[in-house]
Amino acid sequence: MARPKTRPDPNAADPLSEPTVNRRLHAAYLAKGWTRADFARHMGVKYQTVDRWDTGEFNPGLDTLFRAAELVGYTPTQLLHGRDGSASAREPVLNDDDMTTEERAALDLVLREFAEAVTPAFVASYRAEIAGGATRAAAAAKARDLALEARAFAMKRRALSDAVLLGGKPATDFAAPVAPATPADKRRRKR
Repeated sequence: MARPKTRPDPNAADPLSEPTVNRRLHAAYLAKGWTRADFARHMGVKYQTVDRWDTGEFNPGLDTLFRAAELVGYTPTQLLHGRDGSASAREPVLNDDDMTTEERAALDLVLREFAEAVTPAFVASYRAEIAGGATRAAAAAKARDLALEARAFAMKRRALSDAVLLGGKPATDFAAPVAPATPADKRRRKR
């Protein structure tokens, strides 16, 4: 992607009026009176990384966005979606009117199952991280990762129990993947 030769300054007086997350983040740190170098230092990243965010060459990841939002005084949702801070202004991927009653019921079931599997792990991890002194953004990121791992494990456990109930062999393997042996490993085994 070619870098722009000139870069108009974002609206630091109203960062949430900017059209993209990159521009809103740029405007937000300018509104705090920070230079790109200041923001990079506060974020613990290289100046070039912030420069690439500002130009739109790269987008910050969610963990980074949470940390940045905390620093500049906005919520991650506000930085992602702008002034109104919600995704409701965007066109939904699937309009609720396009769904049949059966499809809505199926989606509700999936969402309920997902919430039941993820919520306890998320809350426990988040509380533990906060108690350990982590920032809200870091605690949320760690809790999210742990909750998603718990969900994946729950799905494997369910597949295993379904297979056992049906009298078949489980298609899910709980063993950790084994790395291929290196030549050094093979020599050690021969001894």
